[in-house]
Amino acid sequence: MSRFPHLTEVWLGLGLAILLTPSTQAQILPDSTLGAENSTVTPHQVINGLPSERIDGGARRGANLFHSFQEFNINEGQTVYFSNPNGVEHIFSRVTGNNLSAIFGKLGVLGNANFFFINPNGIIFGPNAILDVNGSFLATTASSIHLSDGTIFSAKNPQAVPLLAINVPLALGFLESSGKIEVQGRGHNLIAPGDTRLPNIPIGGTIPTGLAVKPEHTLALVGGEVNFQGGVVTAPSGRVEIGSVSSGQVKIAFTNPNNFTLNYEDVSRLQDISLTRRSLVNASGTTNGNISLFGRNINITDASLVLIENQGANPLGTIQVNASDTLTITGTTEFTPVFPGLARSTRGLLSQALAQGKGADINIWANRLIVQDSGRIYLSTFGSGAGGNLAIQAKDSVQILGISPFDPSFPLSSIVSTATAGSGTAGNLNLVTQNLSLREGGLLSTTVFGSGSGGELTIAATEEINLTGFNPNSLVPSLISSITQGSGPGGNLLINTQRLTLTDGGRVDSSTLASGKAGSLTINATDFIQVSGTIPGSVNPSLIISSANRVDPKIRQGLGLPEIPTGASGNVNIKTRQLSVTDGASISVRNDGTGDAGNLQIQARSIDLDRSSGITASTFSGNGGNIDLAAERIQLRRNSNITATASGTGNGGNITLATNPLISLEGSNISANAFIGRGGQVQISAKGAFLSTDSQITASSQFGINGIVAINTPETNIQNSLEPLELRLISPDETIARSCLARRNEQQGSFTYTRTGGVPITPESGINEREALSVPSTTELSPGSSTPSSIPTENEQFISVHPWKSGDPIIRGGAIVRTVDGRTLLIAATPQNINLICQ
Repeated sequence: MSRFPHLTEVWLGLGLAILLTPSTQAQILPDSTLGAENSTVTPHQVINGLPSERIDGGARRGANLFHSFQEFNINEGQTVYFSNPNGVEHIFSRVTGNNLSAIFGKLGVLGNANFFFINPNGIIFGPNAILDVNGSFLATTASSIHLSDGTIFSAKNPQAVPLLAINVPLALGFLESSGKIEVQGRGHNLIAPGDTRLPNIPIGGTIPTGLAVKPEHTLALVGGEVNFQGGVVTAPSGRVEIGSVSSGQVKIAFTNPNNFTLNYEDVSRLQDISLTRRSLVNASGTTNGNISLFGRNINITDASLVLIENQGANPLGTIQVNASDTLTITGTTEFTPVFPGLARSTRGLLSQALAQGKGADINIWANRLIVQDSGRIYLSTFGSGAGGNLAIQAKDSVQILGISPFDPSFPLSSIVSTATAGSGTAGNLNLVTQNLSLREGGLLSTTVFGSGSGGELTIAATEEINLTGFNPNSLVPSLISSITQGSGPGGNLLINTQRLTLTDGGRVDSSTLASGKAGSLTINATDFIQVSGTIPGSVNPSLIISSANRVDPKIRQGLGLPEIPTGASGNVNIKTRQLSVTDGASISVRNDGTGDAGNLQIQARSIDLDRSSGITASTFSGNGGNIDLAAERIQLRRNSNITATASGTGNGGNITLATNPLISLEGSNISANAFIGRGGQVQISAKGAFLSTDSQITASSQFGINGIVAINTPETNIQNSLEPLELRLISPDETIARSCLARRNEQQGSFTYTRTGGVPITPESGINEREALSVPSTTELSPGSSTPSSIPTENEQFISVHPWKSGDPIIRGGAIVRTVDGRTLLIAATPQNINLICQ
């Protein structure tokens, strides 16, 4: 059995394709549709030192040369060249028969003309297929090529070429039955950048050539479905166009005599593109690199890669991906070929700049974007040139999900990121969608590793953003972040959405781990923000934070980070209707190093903290950050805290709260404390402040000067707010005379119910629960009786007594009952419990 079973599958597939290739005797058969201008094939020619077949003839029309074949195939090891008469700029070759074309050898042009190959039945490029074309190359399963003078060169309805067909190609015409294009190969062996162990170096390995054109030219594959199975296509400093079309027209626009772009606005129906088994699409070079993928569903999987690497001083172009339905980027799967030493194989969409030139941008338009199983979209710069920008527009949703179970040695989850490891600025990242979801450690970020500045990260999710869970291999949480690990400042992070939810360790983070200043973090959520919980089995909370962090020594050594960060934290600004922080979660600004903590400002209709959660600002030796909260209600419960503290020599930050009621219960605290430095100030403006006896508001310093606590509540003029009493007094006898008590011919007495005595310790420890009352189900109270006529029996029923609240009617007590635990109570008599008759 093979040591690499998936690799065996690849070779079996390739072998089968070779076996299906037509025999040598029937490889290239011209048809008779061009009449006296039919193509001719001359074998046994020596071209460029190799035995070859030469194709001459064809219909010459100005700068265009037309060929037509019944069959066209090139075997493994076979070489076929088209002659290129002087003055010919475009060569068109069509297949009018019913079979697909298999290109497994070398296909070339003896000149500089652009070459267009058309077979509506399908085209296969084998693993050893080679292009020797000095101009641009287009292979298509379109049914026809339309020229700008109205001429149609059709493979489905072949006719002689009109004598005036001298114009440039204008469009590709597709019918519903368009065949597939398949590119086979052995894949790439490139090692990924962005690994936590290799953050400061570009991709490693040798970039294979595969099916290639000469520098600064276009290579285009436009078919029904387009499938890569380990296939490699290259247009160095040029353009790669891959399109999947079912019906309609694809327009061709020439940018110069040897380069063109494709436009899909007249396409009525698209099909699918797939890149599998470490396939590679590459337009790296020193100038003009561009890649375009246009289809319905586009799948980039099995560590396949779309790459533009800027190796020079000029800015490069764009990787553009248009998926009318779904773009899926999957890292590794069970079908990924396994090669020794390639566990960290790069994958997905990658743009990187190595020198002075700006990296290529990546633009994505899709209905849905899914990045999963350690997939990645990564833009980076390693020199002085700026990194490329990333723009994502996904109408319905973006999902960034988890690690690959088939590549356990690769520690990172799926990543969408821009980064700088040199002096150049990282690219900006702009994402627009309805719903954004990050799970199992998915990462959306802009990162600084060197002296360059971080890019700006802007997210607009019109409905919801959800971050939950963590990477089980590294415990890295699902994360939206702007991080600097170098001397350059981090970029700012802006989030606009209706709803933001962070659970099970999900985090939004703008921080520094070194000397660079952290960027600021701004969140606008029109409906609510919910931050709750921790990483299961860990103390790491769900978190919104801007900080300067000390990290684990092992991680610090691996990343080359300083022991103590010296950069300043950024600010956190939040606006929302409802803010809920629960179950150990936190919103924070923090500095564990020598710099200052940032400021934290929140505006909301309600702010609720519950179950050991917090809004905090802390510093080790710099000044503590300030906290400014404005809300209609601020409530802290069950050991939750609002704190601005300095644990070292720094001064405590200030806390300013503006609210209607401030409620702090069950051991919750508000503090602006310091250790050696001065305590901060706590300024509270509230219509009411309600604190339980075990909750505190402090501004102290253990060894320094205490701060100040000031609570401002509106003054109340009690005298002016009370109505004067009437002078006429009513005696108790007069009141009783009007009640049924006056008709009772008994001596009047009194009854008093007391519980354990005293005032409840907290408002919550009063009568909050129903008390079960035991009453005989068939027993009535006799008129005038003060006790039930019999004691409770096994038929007794239970009556719920609810705490009285303002607005409830005052009902006269009319029955004495006994509780299950033996207490005796006076209760209101109602038809639902006891039939009391007042006479």
